[in-house]
Amino acid sequence: MSKSPTQAVPLRLALTLGDVAGVGPEVVAKGLTELLPHQNWQTVIVGCPQLVRRSLLLVASRWDVVEIQQCGDKWSREGRLVVWNPTSVAVNEVPIGVADARAGRAAYDWLVAATRAALSEQIDAIVTAPLSKLGLHRAGIHFPGHTEILAAEC
Repeated sequence: MSKSPTQAVPLRLALTLGDVAGVGPEVVAKGLTELLPHQNWQTVIVGCPQLVRRSLLLVASRWDVVEIQQCGDKWSREGRLVVWNPTSVAVNEVPIGVADARAGRAAYDWLVAATRAALSEQIDAIVTAPLSKLGLHRAGIHFPGHTEILAAEC
């Protein structure tokens, strides 16, 4: 079932955090800080809540972060960013600027979970932050990027 932007029910968007050793978390934080207050959509960030909080500080944003345990949990847009973390990979200590297997695995898990949520109509669309091909490969994931992962899942 697709929705048009003029319908009363807002679109439900999932934003994957991407590779946390790269620009993904900061791009997501900056984009949401500038765009979210002006749009009629509900957003869930698919990624690590601690890194979302850290990225919000980097862009001087005052959004609060609320964690949900599964994509189907109730979302709220009133002054809070909703974060869903469907991976068990700990990425808090991943160094910035270095291809890391943990970052590659987490980015892959987040993309796959968001894709499956879209296929099951829990969300309406996915927006993705950049992946690191080297990070994916270091995690033992042999896809060149988003397109091929999405093709395999769909």
